[in-house]
Amino acid sequence: MDGLIYSSNRGINKTLKYEYGLKQTIKNTKLAQKMTKKAIFTYNNFRTHWSLNLSTPKMVNLFQDKTK
Repeated sequence: MDGLIYSSNRGINKTLKYEYGLKQTIKNTKLAQKMTKKAIFTYNNFRTHWSLNLSTPKMVNLFQDKTK
């Protein structure tokens, strides 16, 4: 599930840009990849979402896997 993002597409771009500092120009590719990976991990594991009843995407995914 690495890299899995729950999003409405419009929302994720804004969130990653403004909440995780990815709006700025990052000249070093390795740094950009590291920042993006960290932002996605935080977004999926710690950031709660109103559309998920204040759960994280990871919590919702784990619950769905158990109900299958």
